[in-house]
Amino acid sequence: MILHYLTIGLRNLWKNKTQTLVGIGGLSIGFIIFAVGFYWIYYELNYDNFYKDSDRIYLVNSIMGDEHWASTPQPTYQELGKFLPEAEAIGGTTRVQDVRLIFDQQAGEKEIETLAVFGDFFEIFTQKFITGNKPAENAREVIISDHLARQLYNSTDVVGKDISLALGYPYFFEQQSFKITGVVEAPPPNTNLPFEIIFWCYPNENDRWNNFYSSTYIKLGKNTELGTIQPKLKDIEVGAQIRSYDTVPVNRVKYMSKGENFWEAYSFLIITAFVGALLLISALFNYIVLAITGIMSRLKESALRKTVGAQAKDIFGLYYSEIVLSFVIVLFISSVLFVLLKKPIFDITEIVMDGISFYSVVVVLWFICLITSFVFSIYPIRKINRLSIHQSIIKSKNHFRKVVLTLQVIICVFLLISLVEMGRQFYFVNNTDFGFERKNILELKIPLSSEGLLEPLTDNLKLSQDIEDVIMLHHTFFRKGYFTRVNGIFDDSEKDIQLSPVQAGFTEFFGLKIIKGSNFDPKDTGISQAIVNEKVLKEFPTDDIIGKVINIRNVDIEIVGVVNDFHTNPMNTEIYPHIFATGMDDMWGSKYVRYYIKYFPGKEKEARQTIMESCENVLPGIHVELITFDEYVSSFYKSEVLTLRIFGVIAFACLIICLLGVYAMVNLTTRQRQREIAIRKVNGAENKDIFIKLLKEYILIVIVASIIALPPAYIFMDKWLETYVYKITLGVEGIWVIVLIMCLVVFTVIQKIIKVSRTNPAESLKSE
Repeated sequence: MILHYLTIGLRNLWKNKTQTLVGIGGLSIGFIIFAVGFYWIYYELNYDNFYKDSDRIYLVNSIMGDEHWASTPQPTYQELGKFLPEAEAIGGTTRVQDVRLIFDQQAGEKEIETLAVFGDFFEIFTQKFITGNKPAENAREVIISDHLARQLYNSTDVVGKDISLALGYPYFFEQQSFKITGVVEAPPPNTNLPFEIIFWCYPNENDRWNNFYSSTYIKLGKNTELGTIQPKLKDIEVGAQIRSYDTVPVNRVKYMSKGENFWEAYSFLIITAFVGALLLISALFNYIVLAITGIMSRLKESALRKTVGAQAKDIFGLYYSEIVLSFVIVLFISSVLFVLLKKPIFDITEIVMDGISFYSVVVVLWFICLITSFVFSIYPIRKINRLSIHQSIIKSKNHFRKVVLTLQVIICVFLLISLVEMGRQFYFVNNTDFGFERKNILELKIPLSSEGLLEPLTDNLKLSQDIEDVIMLHHTFFRKGYFTRVNGIFDDSEKDIQLSPVQAGFTEFFGLKIIKGSNFDPKDTGISQAIVNEKVLKEFPTDDIIGKVINIRNVDIEIVGVVNDFHTNPMNTEIYPHIFATGMDDMWGSKYVRYYIKYFPGKEKEARQTIMESCENVLPGIHVELITFDEYVSSFYKSEVLTLRIFGVIAFACLIICLLGVYAMVNLTTRQRQREIAIRKVNGAENKDIFIKLLKEYILIVIVASIIALPPAYIFMDKWLETYVYKITLGVEGIWVIVLIMCLVVFTVIQKIIKVSRTNPAESLKSE
């Protein structure tokens, strides 16, 4: 019996090719996009969850001013140990940049992911040892990943072998030889602690509390509640800048490391999940309405089956066997689509997918969709199945398809309006005036160990005909600055404010405007000077700011001017009160210097070539980094770009599915109404009357759907825009989206409607 049902179902699917192609094709596209999005969200929310007892592991954030920093000074773990006896283990990692592996088997070197660890790191992040054991503290020993072991030696049996490393910041060691004591399984890609090599951190006693290049983790005891240690963390005051600490669960570090609220941290994941679900719902609606409408077109067949003895359960089984068969085809097509589109999917989502686990997700979602389609189709199928033979022969109006088609258009309008407003906001933040000159500027990052060679490099750069100006800073221009305490500022109290060390010529180079007082004195007077931004005047109103002497970490600094407010961080962050001071470079323990190089318009390629050639000549063997300001700005909005890209794919897929549904529906509807159209024409109706009547139905659906979709779309986007301090104002772009959708719907149905309205009524009645 089941084989009989499936055979009939396959014949019916083949008979209604257009309807089958649209329904199954649309559902396959929606299904695979939703499955990929679902897997990506699962992937992103499970960072470092593979570690044993990950639910008890927390990252410690430093609180400075109103900012939460994911980094801490390296000695933090020792101080925390004095206050947190509830912690089972405290340890962490120190960032070691520019680590290069020196090959023994062949000449050459390459950069490699390295973790310098301290404290109870191995008790917190338990490693899966394939062979050997962890390195001894204060010894030149390392453990390596199985991936690196096979790459270097084609084997994991490498315990006792030597490996050569050149370590960069913060150590600046020469080439060192380390003994391999163990091989561990490489971590999966969704980790905040990627590594190929792990070794013990060598403490840097110089200015340790002022270098925030470590990450400290705690592992709570089995019966310890996080709430019991939070008050203790807030009461700890360690170091010159840190007010207190708080914690973030290890699996939320990627999004919550700066203490944002849930919506801010997970906004683009929430949006992806939401719009992906809308796409799948739209595809399911499209499939169900076509399936039910197809069943409605077979009422005479059902009546005939009943007259020859078929029972209700037989008809019911026949219809549902077609749904199951359709979903099997959807599962097959989705799998083929994933295989064919794997590379662009990886490029868009920027994740590494495990094929086995992904297909497991696909199967689970397939069953969910199958059950959902069963639930949504139970009522209409049961209603159809209960029709008497006479009712089955006399066709009645079906409002179900109109309701579902309206829901599809609502989802489509909602997504497209949201996409347009997202695009406007992204264009705004990427192209708005930052308040300073950022065009035609490159940043060159150089290790401080090269400081003795910087003067010749400066001379070489300034001699180039492609370069207009050069300035050197010890800290990147794009940052929030250091939160610090300023004694005696304006009201003789301690205030939190940001500080950025700069050089004379800073304001001229970046085109900043002095709105009060004077610029830095270009002469080296031996006295530190400062310029503050307008935000300082707003936060600390005063009439005598010029000439005011403030004290930062026992250094007296004279305020000589006020500069216009400008952005050095993303638009979802406000402009903070900021001090730009000279003579402060050595205070912050920076291990890099940065050249900011302004090139003449249209000379970027030549300027890059000149810069790299100068570095090779003056700084041979030194690793440098070169980036444009526009690339910096783009890096601010990496998650927004990813969200916009995914949102765009989903919205476009939803539009295609919606239009395919409209086309299939008009195709099916006109075929079912051929007799009605023929009778109207016999009674004197003209072609234009038939055309207007048929077209009016779909235009009305778009209008009703748009009226319903507009309010939630604008509410949704208003909520999303709340994550930005500086944002666009929602406009009337939604009206143009509605007009576009209406034009596309008209274009989709007009050819079919014209063809039907011109059909000879005699031919229609003859076929009927």
